[in-house]
This record gives sequence, C-alpha cells and structure tokens, in this order.
Amino acid sequence: MHIILLIAYIVFIVWVVRLCRRFRVHILGIIGIVLLLVLAPGWDAILAKVIMLNFERSHAPLQQISRKVDSPQSVVWIDEVWPGFDAYGRHWMVKNYLDGVHLQMLALNDGEGKIHVYQASPEDYAERDRLRPEIEATRKAIKALHEELHRNRGEQRDGGELGRAYREQEAAFRPRLKAYEEAWERDLSRIIARAKVYPSAVGQLPPELPSFTYHVRLHRLRLPEWQEGFVWCDQVDIDDNRKQETIAFSKRCLGYRTRLPLFKEMGGTGPFSRGRLLGDERAYSLDDKVLFEYATDRSGYDGERTRKFSPKNNK
Repeated sequence: MHIILLIAYIVFIVWVVRLCRRFRVHILGIIGIVLLLVLAPGWDAILAKVIMLNFERSHAPLQQISRKVDSPQSVVWIDEVWPGFDAYGRHWMVKNYLDGVHLQMLALNDGEGKIHVYQASPEDYAERDRLRPEIEATRKAIKALHEELHRNRGEQRDGGELGRAYREQEAAFRPRLKAYEEAWERDLSRIIARAKVYPSAVGQLPPELPSFTYHVRLHRLRLPEWQEGFVWCDQVDIDDNRKQETIAFSKRCLGYRTRLPLFKEMGGTGPFSRGRLLGDERAYSLDDKVLFEYATDRSGYDGERTRKFSPKNNK
C-alpha cells in the first residue's frame, strides 16, 4: 500500500510542476517548490539529524575508555532504560559473566524496584566442570575435522571417509553436549536460587547492598523537551568505586522513525526503524569491552528484548 502512496505522491509533484509552468512561475520558484515537496516527507528526519549534530558538538567525545579490567571481581549493573533485567536477562548475565573466577559477585536491577545479588565460586560449577575437559577436547577434534573438510572440498565433504568421520563424531557429540548444558543449568539454578534481593528506589542503590568494585549504569540523557520527540539519547557509565572515578562511558542518540503515514511503515516497525544513529548503537555493550573481555564464549542474547524496547514508555 505504501508503494502506491509513494507513486501517487510523485505524480502529485509532477502535477504541481506542470501547474506552475501553466501559470508561468519562474524557474527558481519551481525549483524551490519541488525541493520543498521532496524534503517535506523527511522533515522530522532532517530535524533529528540537526539535533544530533548539535549534540555531537557539545558532548564530544561520545565514547571514551580510560582503562580495561581483566578481573572485575564484583559488579553492580543498573539499567534505567529498558528498564532493568527480566528473569531471562538475569539468567543470561549470570551464565555468561559470573564465572566465579574473574567475577564472583554480580548485582542486577529488575525494573520493578528490586536488585538481585548473585554470588559464585569455582566450586559452584563443579557438576559442569567435571564434563568440561571432555567437551572441550571433542570440540577441538570436531573443529579440526571441519577445517580438514574445508581444505578438501568436493567428494570428501559428501561421501568421503573424512566426511563420514565428521558426521559420526558430530552425532556422537550431541548427547554429550546436551548432558553438559543440563549440568550447567543445574549449577546455574542453584546459584540463582540463593540470590539475595534488595528493595531499591529508581536511580539509588540501597545502603544495605554489599560493596562492589565496579558500577555500570545505563541511563537517559535529557534534551530540551521539544527535541525529545525526535531523538532519544542515553549513556552508559562504568565507574571504579574504589578510586571514585569513571573509567569508561559511551553516549548515543537514536532518531525516531518518521511520523508521516506515507513512510511510517517502510523499513520495519521498531521505534527507531530507518532513524538516524549517532554513537555506538550497542552502547550498553560497553561492559564487554571494559569489564568482561574474559567471557569469550558468550551465547547470543535474545533479540526479542531489543524489539520490545520502546523508550517512549520511559519518559
């Protein structure tokens, strides 16, 4: 339907040009009218870009990392934008970062006025780690076979002895990998079950919360009220609580999708579809660069969380 409307709008511009020529409008006037009609559908995008350029000029640098941390030990992560970590998000964070070695304590807010504190040591992953050496050795063997297959493309891949060996080893690996993941989940369930929960006001840490070495905070950056209808801005900060200093930050701006019905449904349904971007689109992943580089085997995060995000609900 929007294609038909777009074609109709182009036809309308052509009709306006002919009408101008009929009434002997000067060529400069015609050019001005055409430019106005062409730019009119994207006026809000143009305005958003101007707002972002002004923001970039007055808030440089947009991202800065003073230093990185190899072993953060304890981190409190406060998300004031999504807002907070739901049950899936907290499970994902514990699974991917709370290894009991580099990170032994992790606190996450849930967006409902509570902060969940998780603690782990290497012993908490004993059930998983009993199976880990075999799993890692098998993965290496399968990877070596896959690389050999890649070097010998053709009949080896389909029916050769190397191809058969690869498929057999991969098939035998699946039940062992499933058992490993189930053991890991049992370890995680025990860690999550003993989490301590603290009530918390928005933007404040409760005084009874344990002390943490690092504090990560994702929060909104306010603009003049009239600008916030066109651009969303936020920032993530990583603070060293011992030294009372910010060791990294990242700012970003996202332009809202156009409001005009003619173009609104083009390019997706999210609040920022086809919108302008300034800074790091995944600014909230700054923690991976600064605190969590040790977590090299991270699983993917469910994109549904991103698709459900609407900052208009956070005003």
